[in-house]
Amino acid sequence: LEELYTRTFDINPVTSLEVGWHLYGETYARGAFLVQMRETLRRCVVEESTELPDHIAHILQAVGRMERDEAGEFISSHIMKAIEKMLEGFAGKSNPYENVLQMVKSILTQLATSHVGVDAHD
Repeated sequence: LEELYTRTFDINPVTSLEVGWHLYGETYARGAFLVQMRETLRRCVVEESTELPDHIAHILQAVGRMERDEAGEFISSHIMKAIEKMLEGFAGKSNPYENVLQMVKSILTQLATSHVGVDAHD
């Protein structure tokens, strides 16, 4: 599973776990998003690891510490779009990590839709 994880997420950019990469690619906008995420992590008291601030592990921790409205908006405006792109990279590959991302998407959809007026991009 460790080898599969490395091949899936670390080597293959299409299924990388960096949300900002899926939203902005390698552009200046991603750099701005990384700065924004670093500030969000500090505000939400999420300690950074060796991963970049836009790594989904950091982002999910931050979302869990945000106020409900802020979390719903952030899920809808950033995370769901990135997860949908990640899942496109799994199409037809029979990779068990696809199921994990589907579960994350399902949970986030429930969180985002519990916020009135938020479109979670089902």
